[in-house]
Amino acid sequence: MARLWLSCLVLPALVVSAAANVAPTFLDNMTRVQLPEDLPVGAEAFWLVAQDQDNDKLTYGISGQNAYFFTVTPDTGKVELASPLDYETLYWFSIIISVSDGQNQVQKEMQVIVEDRNDNKPVFQNTAFSTSISETLPVGSVVFSVLAVDKDTGSAGAVVYFIEEVSVSLCRSVGPAAPHGHQGAASPAEPAGTSRVGVTTAAAVAQPWSPGLLASGPQEGAS
Repeated sequence: MARLWLSCLVLPALVVSAAANVAPTFLDNMTRVQLPEDLPVGAEAFWLVAQDQDNDKLTYGISGQNAYFFTVTPDTGKVELASPLDYETLYWFSIIISVSDGQNQVQKEMQVIVEDRNDNKPVFQNTAFSTSISETLPVGSVVFSVLAVDKDTGSAGAVVYFIEEVSVSLCRSVGPAAPHGHQGAASPAEPAGTSRVGVTTAAAVAQPWSPGLLASGPQEGAS
């Protein structure tokens, strides 16, 4: 009878001990992260951080259809970029982050916001930059127009136009900054000569807009 009574005392004690293990919890800021689209693959993106009242060893993970963007070190929670980000393709998405203490696993949705960067070159929509100018054409008249489109948004998508090279004597002039998808026009700097003048080799350089660009003129090597 004494042995049976001892077993009855030990069993409730084991049950109470097992129920006392508390599940880990993520920190309150583990809901959203903002990353620049030009973050290099392999670079540190962010850290998963959780707390556990029992001081158990924690193991971290990432899952979901967009989990391929990241790799996580299970023991530390360090997250690195595994696939390139592109604002123009996917500017936000969600992932499922998880943490386990060996007995309890906790999952939580995290939003990833991709920040736009000036990472796209403007592309000309018309490439024939050859025209003829009449000797009677007034100064300030439109000679020809070009159009370049930049996939970036906001100020990063604004385009500035330049005349880089012509076969006749024209002053290099800088046109006004053109919003995304708008045309820039070229005007003659002085009246034409006594005959029709052919612009045979004209290359206009469209560059992403940046402060001070109008004052500095076209940058070398731009294309």
